[in-house]
Amino acid sequence: MNLKKPFTYVLSIFLLLGMVILFSGVFVSVIVGLLIEDFSYELMRVSIINSLFFALGIVLNVVLLSLVFAKTHIVKTLIINTLVTIGLLIIDYFYLLFTEPVFLIVYQNVFYLYMLINFAFIQTISLVMTIFMMMSNEIIMKDQAIEMEKRHFIEAKLEQLTERINPHFLFNSLNTAIALLPHKDKAEDFLTNLSELLRYNVTISGKKNHTIRDEIEYVKKFLYIQKIRFEDRLEYQIIGTSEYIIPPMIIQILVENSIKHTINFSNSLRIDVIVSENNDTISIEVKDSYRLLRNDMIGKGSGLQNCSTRVILAGGSFIIENGGVRMIFSKSGYNQIVRSHE
Repeated sequence: MNLKKPFTYVLSIFLLLGMVILFSGVFVSVIVGLLIEDFSYELMRVSIINSLFFALGIVLNVVLLSLVFAKTHIVKTLIINTLVTIGLLIIDYFYLLFTEPVFLIVYQNVFYLYMLINFAFIQTISLVMTIFMMMSNEIIMKDQAIEMEKRHFIEAKLEQLTERINPHFLFNSLNTAIALLPHKDKAEDFLTNLSELLRYNVTISGKKNHTIRDEIEYVKKFLYIQKIRFEDRLEYQIIGTSEYIIPPMIIQILVENSIKHTINFSNSLRIDVIVSENNDTISIEVKDSYRLLRNDMIGKGSGLQNCSTRVILAGGSFIIENGGVRMIFSKSGYNQIVRSHE
């Protein structure tokens, strides 16, 4: 439990209480005494008691505003605020009537003048604080609404982009499966991986807690199917994994893109997927043995553009270096956006 905020809140209340007692009790009583040329320390003592009640009124208004009136109309809040202050004024008067009757008789006119000035002073402070807190609360709520809208937009955009991703290799995979039919075990294993791959592709758009581990498992199945199709022409290596949450399909797009644009003129293609992390960031590197990617290629093809857009929307960096792609995510970024909606 974080005790810092409650402590700060209580400290602020006591500082406010002390400020009100000091300025209202001492300062106003001195001013009143000078105006009527009849100042006494007894007036100051009674004034401090009076100011204590008013200060408690301000604190009560602040607490009620925080707990009850945050969503109440401002006019109703101000009326209740005034009634609370008047109520405490009445309690204060009867308290002094029973505890300081002689003073009220001797300094009746002075005391009533002081009460009127002090009430106006305290009520002004209370109203200003109430209006300030309500405006602050409204600003905070608007900021939260804007932040929520941004998150919804990002999630909707990510889902929209994910839905555009279809298994382009489906037709060729079915032809490969037909070719494997004489080999029952291979065909069965191939079709099992293909069905899991397609089922995952169908359900992934609605899945929010998609981890790197999930993506790696998906990519392994994808590469297994491609390996059977291209045999010795394709080799691959996957290093590392993580439970960090990422946008779905970003690794698969890059792997598929690499095969699509190089395998047809290659006798031997090697693809490496490397996941590494430190205290603050996590890096996913996808590269192949031909290293043909350049920065000016982003935007020319739907695969790279799609992946780059989704990585950036998730708060990550999409970097082309040494002919491959490196995606870098802050550990305090996309994870928090997604988990706040779970």
